[in-house]
Amino acid sequence: RALAGEGPTLLEGQCYRFLSHTTDDDDRTYRTRADVESYRPQDPVPAFERRLVEGGVLTAADAKRLRDEVTHTVNACTDAVEAEPKPQASDLYGNVYAGTEQPWI
Repeated sequence: RALAGEGPTLLEGQCYRFLSHTTDDDDRTYRTRADVESYRPQDPVPAFERRLVEGGVLTAADAKRLRDEVTHTVNACTDAVEAEPKPQASDLYGNVYAGTEQPWI
């Protein structure tokens, strides 16, 4: 559509969630490890990587370098955020509501 000048198109991609929703969610209470692993072959990230390598867009070395770079960036960002001081409880509603920071008043 875009190449034909027909305007934007919404593409929705759905994939299986391999990790828990949060660190407080023990997903083993509602699904087995075997169930999770059964979806691994459908994981879109390695599938797309394979497609790029097979299509000659990336070499296997390029793909590995990109994976390593992304892993490093994510780990560095996570480390930086985790090193931030914990917020004060009084900041709970800050930057959430317009006007007063106490919506119940």
